[in-house]
Amino acid sequence: MAPLPGAAEVPVGAIVEIQAGKGIVRFNGTTKFAPGRWIGVELSEPKGKNDGSVDGEVYFSCKMKYGMFVRAALIKSIELPSNLGASTSRSNTTV
Repeated sequence: MAPLPGAAEVPVGAIVEIQAGKGIVRFNGTTKFAPGRWIGVELSEPKGKNDGSVDGEVYFSCKMKYGMFVRAALIKSIELPSNLGASTSRSNTTV
């Protein structure tokens, strides 16, 4: 099983699984709310914490409670867009 890519390699558009559920990467970069690189995910269910914005700063847009920011280390599995390559996973579960 191949290791997941580092944060810089998680592309926008990838389908990921995090603790809150499955979703699509909508943001990958630095933020004003905390240091370091963050992955912004639009979840498929309303289990998130925001709408893609934090403290008035918009990083991506989605419905309220569908957005969540995580560190790349918390991504359980990833399915890259078809134009970027194959899936990788930390578990036997694929997205």
